[in-house]
Amino acid sequence: NIFGLNYFEINKQAVIDFVALVLPVDIDLSLIDVNNIDFAGDGLLLGDFYEALLPILTDEEFTVKTLDLIIDFVNEFDYEPFLKDAYAYAVIDALKVLADTTLVKESLLAALDLAGQYVPEEFGFVFDANAITKAQMSADLMQVLEAASIAVELGVVRYFNETPIRLAGTKDKAVELVTKLLTLNLVKLHHRGLIIEALRMIDVELEDVDLADVVWADEVELIAKVVKEVIDIALNNNNAYLDELLDFIDEVKADYEIAITEANALSVANILDILKDSEIVKAVALPLIDKYVVPMVEGTDFEDLADFSGYTNETIMEDVKALVGIVKDIIAFGAVDIYKGGEINYDNEEIVRRVLANIFGLNYFEINKQAVIDFVALVLPVDIDLSLIDVNNIDFAGD
Repeated sequence: NIFGLNYFEINKQAVIDFVALVLPVDIDLSLIDVNNIDFAGDGLLLGDFYEALLPILTDEEFTVKTLDLIIDFVNEFDYEPFLKDAYAYAVIDALKVLADTTLVKESLLAALDLAGQYVPEEFGFVFDANAITKAQMSADLMQVLEAASIAVELGVVRYFNETPIRLAGTKDKAVELVTKLLTLNLVKLHHRGLIIEALRMIDVELEDVDLADVVWADEVELIAKVVKEVIDIALNNNNAYLDELLDFIDEVKADYEIAITEANALSVANILDILKDSEIVKAVALPLIDKYVVPMVEGTDFEDLADFSGYTNETIMEDVKALVGIVKDIIAFGAVDIYKGGEINYDNEEIVRRVLANIFGLNYFEINKQAVIDFVALVLPVDIDLSLIDVNNIDFAGD
């Protein structure tokens, strides 16, 4: 009845101006079209909002039931007594109702613009109110709330309560959560810019990074597959709960060999197998190698071997695909058991033949023929006259 008063319909602009005036922040009212605001309809939805909160407000453990206690709660904001899954679900349901009001829908672009004032300048493009519509923002808000509901299901509230969080059986929900966040309109519209800024933050050379071929929907599918494999790695090592996983990571830091298992090796190979189809990986592989791999061998005998200047994005990805097959074959050959002292099964002739052919068939050997020959000569225990070797006649793939 309050929001159904003719007063609100007659004085829409004055009401919005007053709200903006009393807010403790500067908000751009030009982004709000008061003609689209339906106070009467919103009043009905606010009633639904209150109803959605009733599971909290009527709970016998909810003690904030006097004006003084409400004021104390607002001032102190002691949220710990309210860290319950049931409360979280109720708040999310209530916010979904609130997000459906015309007041919120019309204010979303203004809120986005306001948020842009508080983020680092280099990420300001994400908060450009001219790059997204109100409908897209409204859809994003609903999707964020759906993601929040999944996060509660996965145990985010229990995490803050220091209650054990189960990893087993969470794979599908974890993928759903990641997918919802990565398919927000804000992310889809600005994914290229976000990738570039992420690379800039780690000082990667951006001159040769071309993301024109990136199809974000395809990348999201690949990321979802990687998430599944990462969870599998956790479960491979009997880490049914998050605390167990964190303890295991500490143990691996102290002794990495405990992580060398066939299951883990296969999971890593599967992740590489997934990433080989990524246009993002294709675009950033060489700059990342230049940034992190090349400096590791500078000043060593391996320095000339770490020359990737002859590669293109296509040839490096061809080698990545070949390496995936090589790694899987080596695992099938029993490399993990052999590393741990097991017997070598010399009968695996086909695997050995395939691995040797694929290793020497890498573009790397063709591109770096001279460096490879020079290195071989360097490590040989005798002096060899390299001038007698014509590297142009060497066929590594055939050999």
